[in-house]
This record gives sequence, C-alpha cells and structure tokens, in this order.
Amino acid sequence: MSRKLQTSKTMWCLTLKQLAYLQIIMKSSTLVVCWCRTQEFNTLVKPRKAIPQEIIQLTGITNEAVQNAPSINVALKSFLEAIGDDTVVLGHNLGFDCRFISAKKKQVYRSSRAEFTNPYIDTLPLAKSLFRLKSYKLTALSEHFGITHNDAHTALADCYAAYELFCIIQNELSLRKSLLA
Repeated sequence: MSRKLQTSKTMWCLTLKQLAYLQIIMKSSTLVVCWCRTQEFNTLVKPRKAIPQEIIQLTGITNEAVQNAPSINVALKSFLEAIGDDTVVLGHNLGFDCRFISAKKKQVYRSSRAEFTNPYIDTLPLAKSLFRLKSYKLTALSEHFGITHNDAHTALADCYAAYELFCIIQNELSLRKSLLA
C-alpha cells in the first residue's frame, strides 16, 4: 500500500535497547521518507558491563556479539549525524528514549546545552488515547493489530513495528475525522 506523508519532513523511527545502569546494547533507527524506508541505522553498542542472562534471553544479543561493537560515544555521534537536528523522530515510548539520548549527548559532547531536541511522535500516548486495550506494550499492540513483529525486543524490529503502528494510528485518526465531517 502506498502512503503519502502530509509534510515535507523526513522521519526516523527510533528504538533504544538498554541494560540497567543505562548501558545501551543496541541502537536502531529507520529513515522514512514519504512512507518508504530509504535508510537504516543499526548498530550494537558495547556496554561497560556484561549483559545479564535475562537480557540475552529477551533480545538474543550476547556478550560475544557486542565484544567488537563501538562504544556509546562513537555510536551516539554516528546516530546523531545520521538523523540531523530537525528530523522528526517516531517511536514507541519515546519520552524515555529522548531523555536518555539527551543525558548521553551531554556526556559525549561535554556540554549541559547538548540536548536532544528533535521533534518526535510517540505512538504510546497516541495508542492509549485512541484504543481501549489491556496492554499498550509494543508487542501487545503488534499482536492486536496483526503487525508482523519478528525478533520482538530487537531494536530494528521494534522500529518497523512502531512505524506500522503509526500508520494504523494515522488511519484511525483519518477515519474518525471523516466520521465527524
């Protein structure tokens, strides 16, 4: 199905996967332009501590897999260069992710003014305001709406699922608008 973006802005879908103590192990984003994926940014990030067994079971990411991965500083700089400063970011439960990126950006650039200020669209509050469901976890929403969510809890798969959820939300909003017209 062809979908058209209503603005000229580009949009990145963003998901961070992290460990306790704010140790990222995977960072992913997918650039969406006029509803067509055109570019991906996907990297593992080497955490400062060993990955706990429950995280390995949840994500499938092992200590061996991140052994030669870049540090958070290198990965964050690459990610921020890829998305730029004014690109719209799309994702699920982004409030947390954006606060985390701001904190890490301040550390990496050693400046208290190095905030992550990109505009963003968070599918979590949108889904909560539109649908009455028992759970608003991305996996639960994916199952409810029939979104293919292979490799759930991996960053890139979560990006794709958040994007598909956003399309469903946009269709629901269009439907409600047409019913009110």
